[in-house]
Amino acid sequence: MAKDSGSARSHRFSTAAHLFKIFFVLLELALVVGSFILAFFLLFGPDFPNLPMNNFMAFVDSVPLVLLAALIFLDLFGMTHFFRKTNEDIVGAALRFSALEGIAATAAAFFVRGFSVPRSVILVGSLILFVATSLWGAAGLALSRWIYAKGRLIVVGHSEQELKKVVAKVSGNLHALHVDLVGTCLCEDLACVERAIAGASEVLLCPDVPDDAKFSLLLTCTALNKPVYVVPQLVEVAFLKNRLLQFSDMPAIMIDRLGMTFEQRLVKRLFDLSLSVLILVAASPVMLLTAVAVRLSSKGPVIYSQERVTRDNRHYRIHKFRSMRTDAESATGPVISGRGDPRVTPVGRLIRRLKIDELPQFFNVLKGEMSIVGPRSERPFFVEQFEKDIPGYHQRFRVKAGITGFAQVAGSYDSLPEDKLRYDLIYIKSYSILLDLRLILETVRVVFSTSLYNRTFHRNLTEFSTNGRKEGGEPHP
Repeated sequence: MAKDSGSARSHRFSTAAHLFKIFFVLLELALVVGSFILAFFLLFGPDFPNLPMNNFMAFVDSVPLVLLAALIFLDLFGMTHFFRKTNEDIVGAALRFSALEGIAATAAAFFVRGFSVPRSVILVGSLILFVATSLWGAAGLALSRWIYAKGRLIVVGHSEQELKKVVAKVSGNLHALHVDLVGTCLCEDLACVERAIAGASEVLLCPDVPDDAKFSLLLTCTALNKPVYVVPQLVEVAFLKNRLLQFSDMPAIMIDRLGMTFEQRLVKRLFDLSLSVLILVAASPVMLLTAVAVRLSSKGPVIYSQERVTRDNRHYRIHKFRSMRTDAESATGPVISGRGDPRVTPVGRLIRRLKIDELPQFFNVLKGEMSIVGPRSERPFFVEQFEKDIPGYHQRFRVKAGITGFAQVAGSYDSLPEDKLRYDLIYIKSYSILLDLRLILETVRVVFSTSLYNRTFHRNLTEFSTNGRKEGGEPHP
């Protein structure tokens, strides 16, 4: 039942909010130019305007193109929109923005005066821009919290059980999103729903809300300018990135098959091959040290292999650095890892934290069994269970399994399979090479995340045992 509503005001569309966004963009553009100028100063000292070949003037001439690219990227990554964002969102956007802005600065300098701008300036300037944009974005987020009223969220579901499950998931994120949970209600109780919406600033719909109720609530909230959060099912994902057709004067949305076109698969394969070779060459010293550390720290092989499932339900053997004891599943059977997992070795805990244990999978990518970005690979045993329990689960095998992906970046090792599937389907439906680049950059952020798990190992041992529902993220020896 909804709590006392109070005021549900919002300042999202106020004059102060609009002026703040203009100020944010102008200062961000100044940071772009200032970052590269500071890079010149750090690398060449106070005499940088008199560099040979007029290097600094080459940068000055390219500034209009650099700023145009910055405006495009600011809009592309939604960096002026702070509503219901967290500091992690800000840093992730800053990382993508500074990386692409460095590429744009290189291209603009080449277009204007060949390769007159030193590559060292581009690299150092991009790093400075990342730090500056992250700090300015964090400051902007703090200012937006003052401009925007604190959110008042209600959760609407079809059953008490689903309501409790969804509320448990959202409760941990509300403080970071600047939102208070003010109540829950069942969609069948229309009087309760109407009272709750009147006193809320935004509404979250559980996945079990029937389509007719969902449609009615969307119309009501749209009329009141109140945001609605929908936990997507397959039908909602199907409407992403679609083509609009006309039959006479009647519009129709074409819901095409999931999966990639031949051209997309070709471009993705070339991208995978090129980047995998570069990563394996660059990471070879780290892989050598890891192999030695794994070998010396515990008994057993350095590399373990395990059967997994990839595109079109094909089976293959995945390769990773061993991070658990060799007898990890002898007593428990397959159990997903969690906080305090006693099966993980000390070295294994470190290489998992830094994602180093995943590096041998790039050989799977070279063999064509995996992609760098895609749904996380699962064990056949768990795939069989999930396909029985979760509608549409087989759709995730429309593409190759990936080393990283939307579910890996947004979730954790022990995210529920239903939630992983939602991210996987959104990725497949929204695929582009730019999305792959974004997720790769986001993976760098995840390496420095403070937590890998939602639950402890002992809780997973109970909830994901071989006698109940199981999840195959990392239950390996």
